[in-house]
Amino acid sequence: MIEPQGDKSPAQPLDYAATIAAAKDAVQHAHYDRALALVSSAHDWPPPYNEEGTLYRVAALCARDPVAALEELVHAKDIFKTQGGRFGYLIASGRAYANTRSFESAAGMFGDAAAVAPELGKEEVALLAYSNARLKWLKRENDPNCGELDIAMRDGSVNTRFLAQVVRGWMYIGLEDYRAFVKELKEAIELALQNPGECNAEALGLTIHSLLRCAFELGDEAAYATAEAAMEQLEWTPDLQLDRFHSLRTLAWHAFLHGHSARAQWLFKDAKNAAPSAAWKVMSHLDRAYVARMNMNEIWATEELFEANRLARSVAWAETRGAERTTLTTLAIMFAPTDMAKAQRYISTYIGLGVENINPTMALSFDKRSAAFERYASGRIHQVLGNKELASQLLQAAYETFTKAEHHYRSAEAAYALYETTREAKWLEAAQGHAQRFPNSPLAERLADEVPTDDDAAPTPFQSLSTTEREIAIAYCHGSEIPELQERFGRSAKVIEHYLKTIFEMLGVSNRSELRTALSESGLSY
Repeated sequence: MIEPQGDKSPAQPLDYAATIAAAKDAVQHAHYDRALALVSSAHDWPPPYNEEGTLYRVAALCARDPVAALEELVHAKDIFKTQGGRFGYLIASGRAYANTRSFESAAGMFGDAAAVAPELGKEEVALLAYSNARLKWLKRENDPNCGELDIAMRDGSVNTRFLAQVVRGWMYIGLEDYRAFVKELKEAIELALQNPGECNAEALGLTIHSLLRCAFELGDEAAYATAEAAMEQLEWTPDLQLDRFHSLRTLAWHAFLHGHSARAQWLFKDAKNAAPSAAWKVMSHLDRAYVARMNMNEIWATEELFEANRLARSVAWAETRGAERTTLTTLAIMFAPTDMAKAQRYISTYIGLGVENINPTMALSFDKRSAAFERYASGRIHQVLGNKELASQLLQAAYETFTKAEHHYRSAEAAYALYETTREAKWLEAAQGHAQRFPNSPLAERLADEVPTDDDAAPTPFQSLSTTEREIAIAYCHGSEIPELQERFGRSAKVIEHYLKTIFEMLGVSNRSELRTALSESGLSY
């Protein structure tokens, strides 16, 4: 028997004010799916709610895809009738245009907003000033003392003041004043910590990760501690996963270079689990490979590099628009000592992609340290190829940039690479000096007792092996049998057996156990 269902209650009318407040909170705290769901039909709401609801929809869209935000603004243009709504429309349009590199269109929108802002109040004038300052920064017009920033930081809301101070910091990066950058970001984060929930979470996540990285590089432990405290307080939503990943990576490197290997391994694992894309998962494996290599564990390094290379083949690098492209240069650096063909391919891919289509808000598009890292990678490749003069030029250019930026660990690596290339004692001394900023790091420990030597020493038996022979030897020692080696190296069983026979003969061994001993004697651990 079917029970009568009775009359259905009519749908409750939407509480527009409460819905808008919830959408504002969702945008502020980087819950963009929630925000978009709340204001999905805002365009059809009665005025003036349709204006504010649509602007929060645009804000959520712009955080993910500024082109989609512009499409929404074009569709909704005619609903903005009030002065406040019109001002919000112009500011949102200018920001979206700026994020797509349409700088002239952005300037036009902000110019139109200037006619409206004075009639609304000081906070609106300050927001416009911040927007114009940010546009200057994106255009590489770096003036940390510009009047727009002064207005924004004097008369803006807490969030506007926070954002303006962050932009001032990034302008200092453009001037290569990294100490000033750290100072500004530290003060911006302190403002956010003093006003919980008032500052945009997306901007705060980026600022935390940026400060962690630069403070770590400079050895500014006070600024690093401020960023770490903010990291623990921020709610890391799925929309902030990229900055959380970078923050975890930086914490791991900080721990590793300060001699806290167990904490570093735990944090590297967390970073790997948080990697938001295949490209960043590749970087996670490279991080682990680097740590293994610095600990003289080439077998572990080889396993991680194998996995990194496998994943890298599935990445559409030409479609990347952010800092994940630096994974290519790291791949080149890590493969250079063992597989020159892969190293050359990765650095050539990176150089071929360029930075013209990079998101203009990404440090990769203007930070000279990124260019230095590219030169360092190219220098390492030419070093292995035997092109000593070109390698020296590239490595020295990288060294000069890293040193100017007070990035001492990278300076130490570049200086040591120069020593390996030139055998000039001054470069070993420079490497040792920079590495002492991280005295408990494996690099510092390795360099501490090294003395200058010439380049005439005979290669070890392991060094005499070809790249493929080295990789097969390491994989075999790690337990791989012939069928697995066939699949991994794309060779027949007969060819793999021939490789193993050659390896055994060159190293003077007759079985896996003796091979492991021989590799250990070459400085490789298990």
